[in-house]
Formats: sequence, C-alpha cells, structure tokens
Amino acid sequence: MEFSEAIYSGGVLWIVILGVDKPLVVCYNNYTKTVKRGFIMSLEQKWTQHLKTLGVKLPKNNTNGRNVLEFMFKNIGCWCDKLQIVAAICYEGPDLQSMRHLSAGGWFVEQDGKGNYKLVTVTQTFPKWIPNKRKTKINVESWEALKSKYNNKCASCGSEEGKPHNHTLKITKLEKGHKDPEKDLTLNNMIPQCDYCNKRYKDTYKFDNYGIPIEIKLDIGQGPLWYKIPNYGKQKNEI
Repeated sequence: MEFSEAIYSGGVLWIVILGVDKPLVVCYNNYTKTVKRGFIMSLEQKWTQHLKTLGVKLPKNNTNGRNVLEFMFKNIGCWCDKLQIVAAICYEGPDLQSMRHLSAGGWFVEQDGKGNYKLVTVTQTFPKWIPNKRKTKINVESWEALKSKYNNKCASCGSEEGKPHNHTLKITKLEKGHKDPEKDLTLNNMIPQCDYCNKRYKDTYKFDNYGIPIEIKLDIGQGPLWYKIPNYGKQKNEI
C-alpha cells in the first residue's frame, strides 16, 4: 500500500491510502473531495499501467462515462444497480447507456441482464473485446447504397427512416449495426438498424442479412458463450 495524503479538517482526520484495486479511505464520513481525488489518481494510474497501451480509452473528466467509471471503480468487484448509478452521478437524461459503452470500449464491465453492473478489474480488458472494431471507414455513398437495398428500413423491425417508428412512434433514424459484433464493422458485416433495435440488441446478438437474430451470447455459468437461435422458418425477401 502507498500513503497518499492526510488532511485534518473540522476535527476529523482524513487518511487516503492507495491499495491494489482502489484506495482505502479512513475517515468518519462517507465521501469528500479528498477521497474523490484519491480514486481518480488511482484509476488513471491503473489505466496508464494496464489498459492505455492496449487501446482502451479513459473517458474525459466530467462526462457521463467518466462519472460512471469513477463510481464503479469506487465499488470495484461489487454489483451496482443501474438506478443506484444514475442517482450517484446525478444523471437526469434519457436511458443511461454509459456502462454498456464502457464495456464496448474495453473496460471489464459485466452485466447480469437485470439492470446490475460490475467493474471486475482495471488490469484486464473486457473478454473478447476487439480494439478498433470500427477501424474500417464507411463512406457516405456506400452507407446510403446499403440503406437503399433495405428500402431505407431497419433490417430488424422494418421501421422506415424519417417516419414514425413501428413501436416507439418517434422519428426513425437508421444506424450502422453489426451482423457479428465481434468483427470489424465492414460493409459485409453491416445491416441498417434503427436506434431502438441497435440499442436493444446491443452486442449480445448476431444477425443474418435479413436482420434476424441467429445467435445470442449468454452466460449460464461457463462464461459468455454464443448459442444458435432457431428462426422457425421466418423468411424475408432476398437482399
């Protein structure tokens, strides 16, 4: 352990000691700016030592991603409820997706499918994470041509771009969706998906050319594995 700092204020002695995975804070209150500085320093040190050279990016200060990461680092190894995270960072926007974005960016953040998330470690990347998964640049013409093949509709739900969504009734916006989320996002590995489907399916499904899920990633005690999904003879017109 490494002694970091001690401050005597208001009759309380605050002592911050940097441990292996997170600082050990000895005080009579739960949280202060001094403690927060200790967590940030340790997080940056761990990131620099273990993850930076692997291509994992550290979110910028005062962003949702950084605030979530700081909170989860404070509770490293423990499950955190999504509502707990939202309250901790005083988030007031729409559905918070920072935890999913962190794991997609290489941070070892697990989820249990019930709204709970856990930062497992800051010395290893997320299993099967692929650096620069979107390293291939897709030009505008190629993207527009691909959308045209699908009649400017979501391959998964059929909602048409620029029109009310089939389920949410919000204006549909098409995004580049992976057919196989473990491979680079190339034209051959891409389908147009609405923002609703792209967010809903996340990185836990593989799709065919028709936007139909063909595999799902589940963790049933042996680590995350891919399982085939029967499509029950469902068909779409040839793409």
